[in-house]
Amino acid sequence: MASSLATRPTQPAQPAARGAVFDAMELTLCAPSNVQKRVGALNIVQLHEGLEAVTIVPFTKILGWSVEDVHAFLAEVRTDLKKKNVHLLHDL
Repeated sequence: MASSLATRPTQPAQPAARGAVFDAMELTLCAPSNVQKRVGALNIVQLHEGLEAVTIVPFTKILGWSVEDVHAFLAEVRTDLKKKNVHLLHDL
């Protein structure tokens, strides 16, 4: 499977802080569409299962929402994630 992946040349990533000990390289992989679909499906499952874990504290402690309001909002988000016309795009 790794041999079917092509890479695109990219620019070096920005150092995290001035005087960083090492430089990191950003790598973008181009995979066949069947692999992209499997990775996308896995990504949606991980997002669906971890949504509450990354949302509950910021929404309740910073934004002041109640836990019930967060759960209602996440129910709507999960519904949107299942829609075929909604395309989630973010870097992994």
